[in-house]
Amino acid sequence: MLSLMRAPQSFDMNPGGGEGYLYPNGVDRRFISIYDNTYFTAFKNPFTDDVNRFLGNFYVEYSPFTWLTATYRLGTDFYSDQRKQIFAIGSMQPAEPTGQITENIQRFREVYSDFILTGTHEFSSKFKGSLSLGNNLNERNFQDLYARGTSLSIPNFYNLNNAAVLYASEVTTKERTAALYFDLNLDYASMVYFSVTGRNEWASTFGPNQTNFFYPATSLSFVFSELIPENNILSFGKVRASWAQVGINPSPYSSRTYYASPIFTDGFTNGLSFPYLGKGGFGYSATLGNPDLKPERKTGAEIGLDLRFLGGRFNIDFTYYNEESDQILVLRPIAPSSGFQQIRSNSGRMSNKGIELVVSGDPIKTKDFKWNIAVNFTKNTNEVLELAPGVDEVNIESAFTSIGSYAIKGDAYGALYGTKWLRNENGDLIIGANGRPSIAPARGNIGNPFPDWTMGITNNLNYKGINFSFLFDIREGGMIWDGTIARMNRIGKTEASGDRDRTYIIPGVKEDGTPNDIPISANSYFSNYVGDGGSAAVEQAVFDGSWVRLREVSISYRLNTKDKLPLVQYVDLSLSGRNLWLSTDYPGVDPETSLTGAGSNLTGFDYFNNPGTKSFIVGLKVGF
Repeated sequence: MLSLMRAPQSFDMNPGGGEGYLYPNGVDRRFISIYDNTYFTAFKNPFTDDVNRFLGNFYVEYSPFTWLTATYRLGTDFYSDQRKQIFAIGSMQPAEPTGQITENIQRFREVYSDFILTGTHEFSSKFKGSLSLGNNLNERNFQDLYARGTSLSIPNFYNLNNAAVLYASEVTTKERTAALYFDLNLDYASMVYFSVTGRNEWASTFGPNQTNFFYPATSLSFVFSELIPENNILSFGKVRASWAQVGINPSPYSSRTYYASPIFTDGFTNGLSFPYLGKGGFGYSATLGNPDLKPERKTGAEIGLDLRFLGGRFNIDFTYYNEESDQILVLRPIAPSSGFQQIRSNSGRMSNKGIELVVSGDPIKTKDFKWNIAVNFTKNTNEVLELAPGVDEVNIESAFTSIGSYAIKGDAYGALYGTKWLRNENGDLIIGANGRPSIAPARGNIGNPFPDWTMGITNNLNYKGINFSFLFDIREGGMIWDGTIARMNRIGKTEASGDRDRTYIIPGVKEDGTPNDIPISANSYFSNYVGDGGSAAVEQAVFDGSWVRLREVSISYRLNTKDKLPLVQYVDLSLSGRNLWLSTDYPGVDPETSLTGAGSNLTGFDYFNNPGTKSFIVGLKVGF
């Protein structure tokens, strides 16, 4: 993307087609020397990813008495992920013109089991209950094997034996949890329901100074429609309330300080690593272990209302929730004089408050045709309530030195902080004698990357076994730093920068308070105001990430074959597509993009990211 989008339209990356992207000497045609030609990257630097996954489970149930049931579940989830990245000889990425091969194999295995005893009892004709006692065991193993070879001897032979310089690493993690739990449920007249649960958990990732933790929960619901005479309007009505506490365990090996094979790199090259010149080496990890680590706790309460009208033709489900997380697990910086860079600790508190509303119904319902529509609305407000003593901020993720996601008291978790323009008390830009605004002395909050609210609208239409459905996904708000548009403005690649044979006046006031009337050149405007030049503030490149998108469309048909094929009950045929249409004012490729990757729970960074993809799926399902 860097090579493709930074090259001018006048630069032909593949003249004549075929391998026109190569010069006669085999070097790729580049407009910018440090970025490979896009065609060269696509055809000479392939990346392959082969994933195999297996899911299995075993279930057995036995009832020695009518009131007692014993259940045992055993399951496993296993996958292997084999990745290979090739950089051909002559490639400038990642700064290895001698060529590079990387082989990465990741293996994950999870085994879990539950043994549950459930007893039921009817105290009277209207009052009954059940009690479940259970044990849960879980074990997760992960292995990451990585090998990198550089200085390839033979072109186009991508085997690690062809590399003169080799580097290898291995990461393994193992964690186990064990838990005892109970679940008590009481039912009075199928009208009042009460439950209380508790879970006591032990985990290998707890610090040595911690042993186990207990998480309780309780809920109460009342079906008030049981007290209302039967009618044709309100079919069902229920109010509910619940309170629960759950835990998030620390990541493996966070409670102790370990040795690691050090790597010294600038983030753009492979840098220096051990073994080096045939010598191995280990040093303390940059992360200091914390023996006092304990689980992160999330305590939440919610109330809700469920209403069903006209025999289920129109339904409303409303929930209000209030959650507070404390002892949050964060990786926070510590003084370099300690010999370490950071420590994982239980620091601070955070709240989430919001509503969830689901409205659904069947506008049309006949013998052969049914149309169901459901609207799901969600609004959440997040706030960091407290950080660790002496800690003013935690840098969660950074795109560049000028912008990052932070946890700061009073702001949303992951708020974008970066350089801002200097403004007066009215919010006007203060323009200097050079005709440009100045950067404020202190960085500030430039946006919340999370949406104000989201909505999903699902339609399902069924006609004689043919089912057609489509989902609209709506997001309002959520700010995104578009570093791509800033750089493209600076180098004159945007549509707006095409109007460059003129001067510009930046809206604002001069230092004496009068409206700005100082013209500046197009180069200064697009580089140091709306671009990412040295005098520009990243605030200028933050945009609203609202969208409306057609998330999914599918059509399916079920063939009932049990009369014709005794062993086959049905055959389902389906065709679906995802991300087929997008409407947004965001100037980048897709406001759903994320520079930090799919594994991150943060968003808000876009810097020459790949656009979203459309996908089409053909399905066949046979039931026996």
